[in-house]
Amino acid sequence: MIGKEDKNAYIASSFEKKEHTNNYHMIKLLKKSVLALLFFIPLLFAQQEAKASHMMGADITYQCIDTLKFKVTIKYFRDCRGIPFSISNFTVRCTNGSSRTVSLTLDNIKEITPVCSTQPGGCIPTNTSASEGIEQHTYTAILDFNTLPLSALANCTGKIRIETGQCCRNGAINTGPLGNFFT
Repeated sequence: MIGKEDKNAYIASSFEKKEHTNNYHMIKLLKKSVLALLFFIPLLFAQQEAKASHMMGADITYQCIDTLKFKVTIKYFRDCRGIPFSISNFTVRCTNGSSRTVSLTLDNIKEITPVCSTQPGGCIPTNTSASEGIEQHTYTAILDFNTLPLSALANCTGKIRIETGQCCRNGAINTGPLGNFFT
């Protein structure tokens, strides 16, 4: 019996040693996990400035030049605190499904921030991430429904729509949901 007790004592002490080692590894893993959480939790709640929400609005106008020929002017309004603005085309769509893409030409960029004449605007230099201000980007295009590719839309049985859009709508506008901008 003495030998059996010694054998059981050896097994018991070996089991205690394994249990002690497992506890040590678990505590070590727990410490690493807590340190990782302490590092990553502040990053989750840190406020970061979003530069994508630059589109504030747009106006589309057109002028008849000749039979089935129009000059289209699109004025985009950009928040100067956002990313630079870039667009190269818009869509002309017949409401029955056909559409064509038309290239735009940049006419000018001007600041329209209402400030006193003695104060500089906030959009200097133009079309860059600057301080508070509003820019107007004016683009034009000629739509000639007498020639390709728009002649395919000349016999549209529905309405002709001029559409433009871009990501992202300005977060300072509170009259609708955030997301893509569309006019």
